Amino acid sequence: MTDGSRSGRADAMSGQKAALLVVGAHRSGTSATARVLNLLGCDLPRRLIEANPTNPAGHWESREVVALNGEILASSGAAWDDWSAFDRAWYASPVAQGFRARARAVLEGAFADSRLFVLKDPRLCRLLPFWLEAVRAFGAAPFVVSPIRNPLDVALSLEERDGIDPSIGHLIWLRHVLDAEKASREVKRAYLRYETLLSRPHAAANALGTALGISWPKHVSIEGRMEIDEFLSSDLHHHRADDEALLASPALSRWIVSSFEIFDRWCRGEARAGDTGKLGRIRAAFDAATPAFARAVAAGRRAVRKREGEIAGLERGVAERDGRIVELSAALSAREGEVAGLERTVEEHARALALLYASRSWRVTAPLRSLRRTPGMLAWRVRGVVTRTARAAWRRAPLTPAARVRLKNGLFGWAPWLFGRTGAYRNWEAARRGAVVGETGRECASWGIMATPHTLFVAEAIARRLQHHGWNVDTMTHPPNEFSHDFYVVICPQIFEKLPPDEKRVPFQMEQSVTPRWFDKKYLDILHHSFAVLEYTTHNLPFLKDKGVAYPHVHYLPIGGLCPYGDADSSLAKTCDVLFYGDDLGSPRRQRLLSALREKFDVRVENDMFGPPMERVIRSARVVVNLHHYEDALLETPRIWQCLSLGTPVVSETTKDQDDYPALAGVVRFFERGSVDSMLHAVEDALENPPSKQAISAAVETSSERFSFMFDRFLLATDFLPIAHAEEMVPFIPGSGDKIVVSMPETFERRLAVRAGRMLDDWTLFDGIRRQPGWVGCGLSLRAIARHAIRHDMKRLVVAEDDILLPEDFPERFGTVNRFLDRKNGSWNVFTGLISDLHRDVKILEIEEFEGMTFVTIDKMTSTVFCIFSKSSLDLLIAWDYKNLDVQTNTVDRFIENSHDLRIVVPLPFLVKHSEKFDSVLWGFENTVYSDMIAESENRLRDLALTFKRDDTSY
Repeated sequence: MTDGSRSGRADAMSGQKAALLVVGAHRSGTSATARVLNLLGCDLPRRLIEANPTNPAGHWESREVVALNGEILASSGAAWDDWSAFDRAWYASPVAQGFRARARAVLEGAFADSRLFVLKDPRLCRLLPFWLEAVRAFGAAPFVVSPIRNPLDVALSLEERDGIDPSIGHLIWLRHVLDAEKASREVKRAYLRYETLLSRPHAAANALGTALGISWPKHVSIEGRMEIDEFLSSDLHHHRADDEALLASPALSRWIVSSFEIFDRWCRGEARAGDTGKLGRIRAAFDAATPAFARAVAAGRRAVRKREGEIAGLERGVAERDGRIVELSAALSAREGEVAGLERTVEEHARALALLYASRSWRVTAPLRSLRRTPGMLAWRVRGVVTRTARAAWRRAPLTPAARVRLKNGLFGWAPWLFGRTGAYRNWEAARRGAVVGETGRECASWGIMATPHTLFVAEAIARRLQHHGWNVDTMTHPPNEFSHDFYVVICPQIFEKLPPDEKRVPFQMEQSVTPRWFDKKYLDILHHSFAVLEYTTHNLPFLKDKGVAYPHVHYLPIGGLCPYGDADSSLAKTCDVLFYGDDLGSPRRQRLLSALREKFDVRVENDMFGPPMERVIRSARVVVNLHHYEDALLETPRIWQCLSLGTPVVSETTKDQDDYPALAGVVRFFERGSVDSMLHAVEDALENPPSKQAISAAVETSSERFSFMFDRFLLATDFLPIAHAEEMVPFIPGSGDKIVVSMPETFERRLAVRAGRMLDDWTLFDGIRRQPGWVGCGLSLRAIARHAIRHDMKRLVVAEDDILLPEDFPERFGTVNRFLDRKNGSWNVFTGLISDLHRDVKILEIEEFEGMTFVTIDKMTSTVFCIFSKSSLDLLIAWDYKNLDVQTNTVDRFIENSHDLRIVVPLPFLVKHSEKFDSVLWGFENTVYSDMIAESENRLRDLALTFKRDDTSY
């Protein structure tokens, strides 16, 4: 009944909530198991999926849980009936964070008052780590009950219900049972045969209770025992295969046979010491073999579904065609005369062309016509070949970054007439112009802000920041007769019929790519041709990049709160429980949710009010509810921060991007998207237990600091602020973490790769400062982080770049590195995880062996991909001169390298690598260029280390 090798994390009888997760493959008896547990006294979810012909006795599973699991699988590219391994990187993605909040809301809605409850869905097998985490976050101790059924029976049942080939059904069974076993090893669990449950239910219940340490509330009840007997009947067992037939079947993989043997023994309480190891090996081999076959099966499945859709479409077309045949037949006879006339006309034209082509004049002029076409076509083709060849040669050239910069300066400065129309030249020119402008900033005396009435809150945030820097600012809700200001920020530019000239326009893009109705060619042209583009959410960045609007043209600007804001009078009476403001008439889903709110609370709706009157209404509400216009909408941050800035709490639907706004945690109550029950519970909780004024004020202040930093980051990147302003910028680094990844949100692929890697989960992401040339922006970022470390009195600062590549054993080796540095008691300046360009005059000062690693201390370094800075080296970063644009001596690593009496610690082999998937944002070439440089540096250092050991008498 149990594998006998796990101890539970919590006793169900200790007073803590207990959750029984029924975890079994499809058609394995999970429904019958869940119902029996219910009849033993465990609570079922409030909203169950109804019985149907494929499960006439009932599914006994939550509608919300099943729907959520389906969405989770779909979000990772998986489905309920595939047999490939679930993508582990999904758990670290921003999408997963949104689903975690929804899972908590689902559990609250289904089991809020339950002490002992059942959670059942065969998809739990694939997603068990997610639900174990959710159950614990809900405050319940998880227990796992795994029904096991002969895989031959499972496959036959899947074939009858879903038309799935039995060979695929066997693989589905294997994937589900192996994944569930691996994920449940650290919780109390019990296995039972479905056949035993049907034939001896009370014995099975006794064994389950004993294995899990749970006393069933209704176990001794005569009524309960009779209900179990009445529910379980032979009618539930439609397919019966002999176990001996399975074990002897030559058509089944030994993986399936061996796994079933182990699980069958566990059901009988006969666990062996090597069972879990054997299952782990089977699972590893299955995972390794799956991708090659899964892709082929998936492609075939897609082709079948596509063909089925095409057949259905053809059938509809045939029916429509039959109806049209009669009409066309009548029209055909009327057109026959017209067709005959057209045929005669075509014949006459053909004869005329034949005479022309045969004429002497046509033959004589043929060379002239050829010459007229050739130059344009030839120039176009030659230009394409030259461009592709030059780009490939540039990327593969074995040149150092400094040599590349010198070569660019020489070529582009010598022949702008030749390169002026290329993208590379335009980037170089922008960097050169930035270097010239850098001391003083771009010439700009005044700004205009064009905003729609519903975005005036955002306009005020921008205006305050511009005025802080001394600019004159005018805010307008209609285009002026003349665009007399030097530059304009245009919020939601697609709304305005008249816009500022391209070179004076900075659109703030605030539409959601989840419903791309606004992103027509006209709007995309506005974004393309503007001076720069501001974007309010990172979740739009991939969509915009597909449309050609991407880094470096786009700047991420998350909206924050304002303090003080609006009418300072805080004594306004609360005249309604709940306020919703926005478009409720054009959104059926909003109307449905508002209708449910009105049944329980005093609700006020405003859809056409702006400015101070709207602010007073917000202040008069006890709670503002934020409902999405679209089903999969992103967070409406302007509305939320406006309300919080006015001191009014907010209840909001969950979104996939809410984790982009950590300041909202604790002050906004999120409820499951689209769930009426979850919404009502959240609103009631917010009314009874509103967040404190201090908590709201702190959130507003934090978000305002983030907005200020990110807006100044944009102004610095575009030369509106002189480079010296970087000294005044307070880097937005939440908390006082000493492990930081420098990453630009606009290069979203790199940030996603960091999050997917999961080895840096407890690190802090810092939105790196942007400035041309790119290595200057990198230096400014490191300088800002060093100021942060000094302000928090850090003894050690770890900094990584977002294109780092970590080995599998990184956590262990990183721990060794820190223990080694602790032992050195400060007799080092910088630890570097790799060296990209080892200095020709480098000297080895010391070689030490520690916990299986070799550490070499040298006096030179080049690379900031992964560094640990001691307290003494933080002063070196602060001393870096951002005004010195000599790329050969003043990149941050070269600057440090030129310091005296350095002690740089580097491991052999190197601790980390540089990912080759991305282009360098500093130098504009592929990271593959670094690979050879790093390998050469590592080999040279190894040779020097061997020589040092040979010459050092202590070795």
